[in-house]
Amino acid sequence: MTTHRSKKYSHKKQPHKSTGNRKAALVDYPMQLPITVEFKERLLLFNGCETPISLFKFERPEPARVAAFREGVAYFSLPNGFNDTQDCRLALDGSLSNEELKLALSPENQWLTAGAPPLSANQTNQAAWIEGANAHLSIAYFRTILEEYKRGGRRRIRQRLDLLANLFARPVQTGGICCFTDDWRNELMWEKYARKDSGFVLEFNTQNCAICWDASPIEYVDKFPKIRLYAAAMAGTTWKDMLRVPLTKLRERWWQEREWRTWRMIPGFYRYAPDSLVSVTLGQRIQDDLANCLLAIVASKYFPRTRVYETKFVDGALVRIPIM
Repeated sequence: MTTHRSKKYSHKKQPHKSTGNRKAALVDYPMQLPITVEFKERLLLFNGCETPISLFKFERPEPARVAAFREGVAYFSLPNGFNDTQDCRLALDGSLSNEELKLALSPENQWLTAGAPPLSANQTNQAAWIEGANAHLSIAYFRTILEEYKRGGRRRIRQRLDLLANLFARPVQTGGICCFTDDWRNELMWEKYARKDSGFVLEFNTQNCAICWDASPIEYVDKFPKIRLYAAAMAGTTWKDMLRVPLTKLRERWWQEREWRTWRMIPGFYRYAPDSLVSVTLGQRIQDDLANCLLAIVASKYFPRTRVYETKFVDGALVRIPIM
């Protein structure tokens, strides 16, 4: 295969710079391949749009980012350090109106016919936790509401719903999130997340990539919606539906980022397969030593499945030029 490698870059292996002894957990999150047609249909219904074939992750020119790339891992971080202080805030309301309370206490109410399994806030298995959360948010959860009313009246019921709201809100704040965009040309992302064009961009194939196969697009809104638990239960809303609200909504000021996100129950590093990395794109102002280091990593681990590009402005448009 003919390559168009720039003269200023060399793909010879560069010495590895240590990033220190600090290590985050490497979390095993197996991905079932191939992705079934059924799952693709559910994901389409869930997201309201097709998942792009490629999603891009902008990286800063930092040793830790290079080390993660070398190891083939991506970090799912806690949302408390995100730019928007309202990001991932799950607003839940557990109140009951007089009419709703009357309906809840009706002897004919189906809520009293079945129970829900116990739900632990310490559950680390994502699928099991969501299954348990769905059961608690279903009509069956309210089976004990009559007993609660007999013990403590309306106040006791409100306390129970508040407890449920806090339990649901916790994973959003304590889980890990990984952010992507669907446009490598995004100049705002190059400026902000790739340190003024001095970083690089990783392109992933969403059809076989464990870190973005289930990504959801961000919806940009005027203000974050508030979810009423009672109404959600009556409508048959699942925890997955509720989780989508804080994880896929941002204020309109961020709309230019064109963001997609994935969420995991546990923050930490998650591995992706080498063949899921489509390309590495170098920023216009990337330092030569960093560019050479990235080329060496691609040559030793990802080539020839992964292409490398450099970026330039041509007639006012940002273009990618293959160099490997």
